[in-house]
Amino acid sequence: MTAELELRLNQPSVMEKKLLPIIFNPSAGGGRAQRHLGKLRRLLNQFGIAHEIIVSESEAHLCELTRSLAQQRELIVGAGGDSTFHLMANEIIRAGGQAALGLIGLGSSNDIPREFGLTTFDRSLSALQKGQVRKIDLAAIVYEGQVVRHVLGQVNVGLGVAVNEFVASLSSRHRFFGRWQSLAGLLGVIHAFRRHLNLIPLSIQTEKARYQGMFAAAVFSNLRFWATGRLIAASATPDDGCFDLFLLPPISLFSLLRVAYLAQRGKNIEDKNVPRASASSFLVSSSQKFRLQADGEIVKRAGQPLELDHFQLKVIPRCLKIIA
Repeated sequence: MTAELELRLNQPSVMEKKLLPIIFNPSAGGGRAQRHLGKLRRLLNQFGIAHEIIVSESEAHLCELTRSLAQQRELIVGAGGDSTFHLMANEIIRAGGQAALGLIGLGSSNDIPREFGLTTFDRSLSALQKGQVRKIDLAAIVYEGQVVRHVLGQVNVGLGVAVNEFVASLSSRHRFFGRWQSLAGLLGVIHAFRRHLNLIPLSIQTEKARYQGMFAAAVFSNLRFWATGRLIAASATPDDGCFDLFLLPPISLFSLLRVAYLAQRGKNIEDKNVPRASASSFLVSSSQKFRLQADGEIVKRAGQPLELDHFQLKVIPRCLKIIA
């Protein structure tokens, strides 16, 4: 019998066999992940990894699969994008945090696997072969005394959220833009400037400093990379007990595009007018309601985008195990 199985979790054979469970998200990368399934099968067999591929049917199904497997397995692998890994990390933590997460990047951005050098199938599968476990930080988004979400990579406030929502809407209506995320993002930035969605009043308190004023964006990052490989926090380390804050002040559209271009070329943004900080806790508030983006996902509660005027971001050191 081949080790290659595509089965629903509720089928007994999935739970009885000691094969490496790989949750495959076919909707990752704007639906492009599906075309890579055959190649992934071949490479898994070439690497000699005994496995079972479980295809998720929806976000809720992906979370259900992860939650159930995390209670029974030492290692679960996600094959998808940053949003896939975000959802899986949250379910692993809810299940007690004992299972490790393996990463196979199939998304539009793949900034999370990129941080750990897992930029190709070969590198991801080689890491799974070696099985080296690394403990990394997460951050909890706390609102009204409740943990709303755990974050693996980044939390965005401001411009990034507006662009994310525009891109998601555009890609759902025109599949072409699902394949060309950079172009969709550029159109999203232009849209945000035209609609005056490019500024937000913020107050951010860390253990050592306070930042207050009008900002185009605030990015709280556990990773060096952001928005499809752009270098935003060169000194960020995912296991140092801190997230790095990047605050983008009011900026012209031309200057923003220049910053994005330099970041994509691997140039870290060094500017005395761009505040930066590294901290284990951030208290964020605003005089107006705003939304949050976490690892490419708009943060929701009860199925609806969460609109809030304050939150705390609290780093939980080395609480998630990954294979890297």
